[in-house]
Amino acid sequence: MVKKVLVLSVLALFVVAGCGKADKYADAKSLIGDMTKLYEGFIGGVEKAGSGKDLAAAINKFADGMKPLAVKAKDLEKKNPELKFKDPKNPPKELEAEFKKFEDLTKKFMSQTVMEKMMKYATDPEVQKAQKDMTEKLKDL
Repeated sequence: MVKKVLVLSVLALFVVAGCGKADKYADAKSLIGDMTKLYEGFIGGVEKAGSGKDLAAAINKFADGMKPLAVKAKDLEKKNPELKFKDPKNPPKELEAEFKKFEDLTKKFMSQTVMEKMMKYATDPEVQKAQKDMTEKLKDL
């Protein structure tokens, strides 16, 4: 029994060690996936917003989710200088598909539909507060 546990432990160690080396950019892929989900949620929230309160909630959720992701992106850029999350013109080949999907999503983020909804509720006090809070939360990133 002890022998089986030892063999399984050694095998697990090799699997974990092997997985870590298999994908240098696993953390970056995960981060881009999380950012994509956050942007999709924001876009959906804006498109569905029927009031300033709804839009403010979408903005607040986006800002709260973006702050830790932006910190993680900075850390990954330090670890992998070839990564440029703010200006991904030449991403590593291993990440081209992820960056392309995210780039396409950022275009939707700035779409006419989203901008019209933002303008529609721009004077709402809750929206103004949410935008101010978002600027404050993300200013150092």
